[in-house]
Order: sequence, then structure tokens, then C-alpha cells
Amino acid sequence: MVTGKRPIGGEYTSGVSRTDGRATRVRILTAAVILTCWGLATHGTHAGTGDEPHYVVIAHSVAFDFDFDLANNYGGNEPLIGGGGALEPELHARPGVDGTLRPVHDVGLPLILAPYVRLLKPLVTPLLG
Repeated sequence: MVTGKRPIGGEYTSGVSRTDGRATRVRILTAAVILTCWGLATHGTHAGTGDEPHYVVIAHSVAFDFDFDLANNYGGNEPLIGGGGALEPELHARPGVDGTLRPVHDVGLPLILAPYVRLLKPLVTPLLG
């Protein structure tokens, strides 16, 4: 047995209008957007303080120095990292046996990024400078 009302056009409906379902979806979407924005606004960001800038330092060293010696790539010597040379090696680089400052991170990603760093540095340097 089919339930619902039979409109003049001959099609059965469930008794719930389409606007009720649409209004519910709009309310859910609005709540999701508000909660997402609230979550982003209440949590601090640490952009530029993770591993990413250190991978860029390693990629820069590979692209321009052709080595993994990072001693000349931190501080004011790193042109690709914004912040006026405030990036320090901290625990991301350690002195090796011969005193050379070596990365503690894997070098696979910097090896992949090195050609891009080499090509894009002339475009990025004026923007950071």
C-alpha cells in the first residue's frame, strides 16, 4: 500500500515538502562551517615552526651548495625562509663526526625538492626580501 497524498498531477508524495529537507541541509552545513571556523580560530597555529622550513634549508643546501653541510644555511644565510634569519637549527641539525652540521631528517624529500628550489629561488627571493 502506498502512503502519502496524491497530488493533482498523479504522483505520490511523502507528505514532507522538499523545502523542509533543504532547510535541514542548510542548517547542518551552516553549523559545520561555523564549528570549523570556530575550531580554526581557537587553536593556535605554528606555521613555519615545524619540520617544513628545515626541509627547505636542506633542499637549498643540496640545490646550491651540492652538499648536506647546513652550517652556512641557517640564520641570515637562508634566503628562502622568511622572518629575517630567525630560523635556528635547534634539534633539526647536529654536528657530525668531522664537525659538519648535518640534518637529522631524511633527505629524500629535499632531494626531490632541490631542482624546484634551484629554479624557483630567483622568483621567491624578491618576495621575501
